[in-house]
Amino acid sequence: MKKIHCIGVLLVDALSGPLEKFPERGVGNCARTDSVVFSPGGGAANTCSALGQMGVETSVFSSVGKDHNGRFIIDHLRQKGADTSNVIVSEEHPTAFVYITVHGDGECSFFVTDGSNKKLCLGDFDLDRLLDCDILLYQDLGAMPCLDPDGHTLLAEARKREVVTIVDENNIRDSGLLESFMPHVDYFLPGLDAIEKLMPEKSPTQIVSELRSMGASTVVLKMGPAGCLVSSLEGEFSVPTMATAVVDTTGAGDCFDAGFIAALANGKTLEECVQIGSAAAAAVLANVGGASGIPAFEKLVDQV
Repeated sequence: MKKIHCIGVLLVDALSGPLEKFPERGVGNCARTDSVVFSPGGGAANTCSALGQMGVETSVFSSVGKDHNGRFIIDHLRQKGADTSNVIVSEEHPTAFVYITVHGDGECSFFVTDGSNKKLCLGDFDLDRLLDCDILLYQDLGAMPCLDPDGHTLLAEARKREVVTIVDENNIRDSGLLESFMPHVDYFLPGLDAIEKLMPEKSPTQIVSELRSMGASTVVLKMGPAGCLVSSLEGEFSVPTMATAVVDTTGAGDCFDAGFIAALANGKTLEECVQIGSAAAAAVLANVGGASGIPAFEKLVDQV
């Protein structure tokens, strides 16, 4: 099995729902939901947890605070089979936290406390250890303000060492940051909602073409219910969604990444990687939480 490393965001999600509407201001006003679920979140946590559930071990490079939430995340990832020995425990900043309200249609609203993620820097890690892998996932591009400006240099060095580079974004808002990364990316796996904010006048086909013109070798544009649009040197094709039930959209893109990476590590074709990624996304969409209900890799393969 190929060696997979992931660098990105770790946080705790508190998911509450279903929420029909936000309450008016005032002590006497409230909105009631049926439940609150606490789970590890952030792209790195979701993807690595999903990979662990598939039976694929991954090493996580990230940061948490020296607090209950930080211990909760590390314990969870270890239980799923992820290596957390490279997770930094900050004494200065708390673990990042997100309160998520899940609406009746499965869509979500987010309230974010950045915590230790905002101070995570490339210099925090030993470069040789970070790049001692076959596949490097740079998760959450746009959500790590200290790390992102130097992230393209990490990917450039990874490619020099013949490490496969994979990038996903986290509501990226900086087109210059995107342009600095793309020449060093083997597989870019963005969500349409975020990218179309940077390219509002472009269609999905134009978006993947633009991203490839920036230098990305392969682009897999995740379009929710519309499935995925894929562009590579071999051409362009679409893969429909496999979702049959949508309970909670949290982490669907991250779990897609996990299925894609697991398939890539197992020597699958590009189309098979996208299909297995779609099957993993469908599994998490049917559950509450950022990486819940992910089956073993073999079961995902059987679904495509």
